Amino acid sequence: MTSQYVGIRICVAALLMVSPAWAGTQVSNVASGKHVTSGNSGTAEYRRAANRLTDGDRATDAYPGSFSLDYTVDLLVHAAQEHAVEAASYDVQTVGIYWGKYGRHFPGVKQPDGSWVPAAYEADYVNEYRVEYLTRKSEEWMLLHEYKGLPTDEKAQDVVVARNPASASSSEGDVVTMLDDLQLRDVVAIRLRATGAHWIGVYELVVLGAPSRSGR
Repeated sequence: MTSQYVGIRICVAALLMVSPAWAGTQVSNVASGKHVTSGNSGTAEYRRAANRLTDGDRATDAYPGSFSLDYTVDLLVHAAQEHAVEAASYDVQTVGIYWGKYGRHFPGVKQPDGSWVPAAYEADYVNEYRVEYLTRKSEEWMLLHEYKGLPTDEKAQDVVVARNPASASSSEGDVVTMLDDLQLRDVVAIRLRATGAHWIGVYELVVLGAPSRSGR
């Protein structure tokens, strides 16, 4: 595990507890290793693989080489083998987005001595994002959550934002957004869309859940 993510994992550990409504249910990251497609072709020269979004490595980013991203995680297909999983759908408790540096402002490049080299174009990374989901019975994407602004600054009641370090300003550190205590049923796919004032990416998408009770 890379050191820059140890603090974030500690910050969000409490969020991974199973809520009372899920007592007796074996909850896991049902997005782990699942197939990801990108709806944004971006710039091929700089693009990094979409499947990095679910590879379990929070040091590798999915990066379209663009000012916007559009990733869909198919919860029913494994990325490596590209074959269907046993579950027909999943009930989802938590969605976690590991933005890393893309959840904050971009002031420039930080030097080893702690000083900053100003950016030629100072701006935010992600400045708007939207999470949607698809169920076994739905034909259109349904909105789970959306926010206009820096993820590191979000203060909605139903959202928890973790920073590493916890004292980081809007121009420093790594950022995680957690949408917790969800009661989503029969989910088959999760979609993350975002725009920014710089080229943006995202390090990992975590979906905590279990095979749907109705589909067992």
